Amino acid sequence: MALTSCKDCGIEISDRAKTCPHCGLPLKFEIGCGTYLIIFLFGIVFLYSSCNEMITSQYNIFWEDRFIK
Repeated sequence: MALTSCKDCGIEISDRAKTCPHCGLPLKFEIGCGTYLIIFLFGIVFLYSSCNEMITSQYNIFWEDRFIK
């Protein structure tokens, strides 16, 4: 267990501490499973909306070229 100093108050604390016991400054930012799930879902929604718009525009171009002229 090594000691490191707090960036805010300068007191030496354990490198395994999540927050400084003296000033309460968060020392580590942890990303949980919920964050990864939300990022994944936003990615799926973004890809679906992008692909859906592309397919719809290609479909309209196909019909305009063939039957509307």
